[in-house]
Amino acid sequence: MKYLRYHIVAILLMLGFALETSAQTKVEVLTKTVEKSFGYRSGNTVKIVGESARINVTGWDRSEVKVVFKLIAKGLTKAEAERELKYQKYLIKDFDKEHVIKNFLLIPNELKELKTIQETEMTVFVPKKAKLIIENQYGETSLNNLDQKFTVVSEYGYTELSQVTGDFELESNFGDLLISDASGEMKLTLYLTKTTSDQFSGEGYV
Repeated sequence: MKYLRYHIVAILLMLGFALETSAQTKVEVLTKTVEKSFGYRSGNTVKIVGESARINVTGWDRSEVKVVFKLIAKGLTKAEAERELKYQKYLIKDFDKEHVIKNFLLIPNELKELKTIQETEMTVFVPKKAKLIIENQYGETSLNNLDQKFTVVSEYGYTELSQVTGDFELESNFGDLLISDASGEMKLTLYLTKTTSDQFSGEGYV
């Protein structure tokens, strides 16, 4: 079977409206949880790529990376939720000095529209001083307790930084940004992004 990868944000919004307006109808919710851990070598980069995902990244004192995926499908029938939950895919793979973690959808070519709402949650624990690159479209991204250089690119999403130090770059297009309890050198590239900043010390460039 051939598959076509594409964004389905508009479809998901319409499905959400349909489910909300069917308040008297029971909604079936299925969740698949995947958990994996792997060792981290100092100097390597952890790259996280999300599509319509909620990404939560937290620094810890261990020399390993732990990833927890929650793949969720919400539909009017259990059969629909079970079938379309299989379209959600994830990848955890090493490429030389880069650890890649990502989610994506693979939808059959013959399928004209989804009948369920698809949601993905990624919870990632990384060493505090791990190098990070995070890219997320149409989702939410939160980072906390980090002490290293990192880069975040967000499009049409919400981004929150809390208890972070070091040098970091952030690009946000058509989104919302909240920065609290941060210090270091910060470079921001913002386009049509509502920004709230609290307790930041250091140098900032916009």
